[in-house]
Amino acid sequence: MRSIKLFIKSLCFFVFRIFPIQKNKIFFDNYNGRSFGCNPKYIAEKLHELYPEYKIVFQVQNGFENGFPDYIKLVKFESIQSIYEQVTSKIWVTNVRRSIIAKKRKGQFYIQTWHGAIGVKKCEKDALDKITPQSIKQALHDSPLIDLMISNSGFCTSVYKRAFWYSGKIAEFGYPRNDLIVKPKEDVIRKYFNLKSETKILFYAPTFRKDTAAWDSGLDIKRILKAYENKFGGHWICLLRLHPWAKKHCKGKTLYNEYTLNATDYPDIQELLAYSDSIITDYSSCMFDFLISRKPAFMFAPDIKNYLNERGLLFEINELPFACALNNDELEKAILDFEEPSYLKKVNDFFAKYTLKDDGMASERCADLIHKLCSSEQFEDALKEVELC
Repeated sequence: MRSIKLFIKSLCFFVFRIFPIQKNKIFFDNYNGRSFGCNPKYIAEKLHELYPEYKIVFQVQNGFENGFPDYIKLVKFESIQSIYEQVTSKIWVTNVRRSIIAKKRKGQFYIQTWHGAIGVKKCEKDALDKITPQSIKQALHDSPLIDLMISNSGFCTSVYKRAFWYSGKIAEFGYPRNDLIVKPKEDVIRKYFNLKSETKILFYAPTFRKDTAAWDSGLDIKRILKAYENKFGGHWICLLRLHPWAKKHCKGKTLYNEYTLNATDYPDIQELLAYSDSIITDYSSCMFDFLISRKPAFMFAPDIKNYLNERGLLFEINELPFACALNNDELEKAILDFEEPSYLKKVNDFFAKYTLKDDGMASERCADLIHKLCSSEQFEDALKEVELC
């Protein structure tokens, strides 16, 4: 039955070519239809702000429809209607690999923003012996379709070229999602969680593990919050955000209380990063987005030996600009010993080495480029003023 459905949907990518491409329609996908967030969100918002004449379409999975503004048309993820919207859109914008049935037609332009940034985790070809054959197949199908990848650093550009089976154009625009961290707006997080303006927020975001069912971070949150209060002063609470793959395995566990709040279902992690006062994570690239704020960041990785075997890391731990703790004792000491001047120097030196390009203008660059692509007779004309890697 599944193979028949896939065949029909694959066929639709050709049948719907009887309909013309709509030059003012842009098709977006964020994490395969899971929420309104990451780079696609911020590009869509800026595109509507600057060029409201464009039709914006997002595909979305059931249960993830909330949070989208009225000007965005929603279609069910991988539905026949979704395929129609893809086939008749001028531009595709996505942060994940396209389905193996996706077919781009002549006259369409595909922008891949990806969802990872500077980070410690290996991915794609760098983790060839760790990823599934299905993932490799999907990557090999998707990369030749891409017309432009968006990068936020020389680091990401080199990873795209080395590990993504991709030899096409790359624009180091910065990441649209990080505009909010560079230029924060109204603090929506304290309002959402009903926190006082003076409450300090620790954002704890442990990442994916292969053996998710057995995962337990071992972080003593109460003890660590006390360390934050002793070091930085004020009243601190923790916002805990589980990786989507870990969420289902933690049902029934007592994870939340008066000082640990559930941020797992909050739709936009970038807002959590922008308005938190510190972060603790293990191997998540969100750590490096947070570093743009220059606020205190700490790595808590008690299972690092196992993780090295499972996935591998792109950096030696001593290269990182933040402390890496293997247990609660080490983490508490790192917090209490934190020195801002030396920390800021390490962060600035790190970003200089890997040529971070986030300056708060990435969304505007992407929106302007989409407008030029849709307005030009030839895509190459729209790219003439873009510095490509």
